[in-house]
This record gives sequence, structure tokens and C-alpha cells, in this order.
Amino acid sequence: MMPTDIPPGSLMTAFFNATTKKIDGKKTKENLILAIAFDVWQGQKVEEDKKAIYWCTDQRHLKFQAH
Repeated sequence: MMPTDIPPGSLMTAFFNATTKKIDGKKTKENLILAIAFDVWQGQKVEEDKKAIYWCTDQRHLKFQAH
């Protein structure tokens, strides 16, 4: 799926890992999107039992941390 495939007005939940890297002696923050789930698609709310998680990486053994 490409970003252009997502209809305007769609709402989604992004699952991501936040990391801090040191590049050239400076700390930079990076958010790696692991997966997304759509909450609204083409103007219609997606029911909880119909939601699917679309992986954006092939890394499947990741630790999630709730904030």
C-alpha cells in the first residue's frame, strides 16, 4: 500500500517504536512505524471486530510499550 492509496479523511492508529540515535555527536529521535490499523475508511467507521492490522515491516518479534 502506498500513501496515495489512502483516501483523504481516513483515520488510523499507528503502532511505532520511538528510538534515539546519536548521529555526528547529536541525539536525534526516530519513530519507526511498525503497523497501522484504520479507524475510518472512505468515510465509514471500521467496527472493532472488522479492524485489521497492516504491517509496515517484516519484523514480527517486537516489544510494544504502552504510554
